[in-house]
Amino acid sequence: MADQYDVDLQDPVLLDEIRLLTDVVVAATASPVPLTPEAVDDLLTQDPLGTGAADDAHRVRGPG
Repeated sequence: MADQYDVDLQDPVLLDEIRLLTDVVVAATASPVPLTPEAVDDLLTQDPLGTGAADDAHRVRGPG
């Protein structure tokens, strides 16, 4: 049985986190070599929209 989550698909924080994850996936698949944990961390700490989502992701993931 699949878990169900009650999420607001219009939530700006959720949308920013999805964009951030998408950027990481695109960078990882476009790279000719596997990304190092440091490279992934660099991608996760970028915040081009200034929303703070990258800070939140870094706080959850930890400093490395």
